[in-house]
Amino acid sequence: MKQFGLILSVLFLLITGSFTACEEPENAGVEMVITDPYDRAIPNAKVSFYNLPGNLLIEAQGFTNESGRFYAEFAFLANLRVYVQVDNYQGQRLVGETEVNLVRGETIEVPMEIPQLAPPTTPEEEEE
Repeated sequence: MKQFGLILSVLFLLITGSFTACEEPENAGVEMVITDPYDRAIPNAKVSFYNLPGNLLIEAQGFTNESGRFYAEFAFLANLRVYVQVDNYQGQRLVGETEVNLVRGETIEVPMEIPQLAPPTTPEEEEE
């Protein structure tokens, strides 16, 4: 009877161990915090991600909230170019860009101050 209990215990450990070993890898996240030169949040800034070195647009894009924050989650690891564009901030067009390195299971917070006036270019327009 002791052997039967031991066998059941070993089987239970093997079965539960195999389920945890097959878990999906954790996603990587990027939280952008967009501010102006006076450290004020910039809402409605368009945030776009491009893979490197290919510079292809990734579908995870959107706009910052009222706090100047935008969060994106990725199921893959890559180096990304982040392009931020504000079409009308106090009458000016602003852009900024940086690069991020995704790390599995981690959220990277990327503060970005975008003070520069911008010519109307995006990575797609650069190719034209």
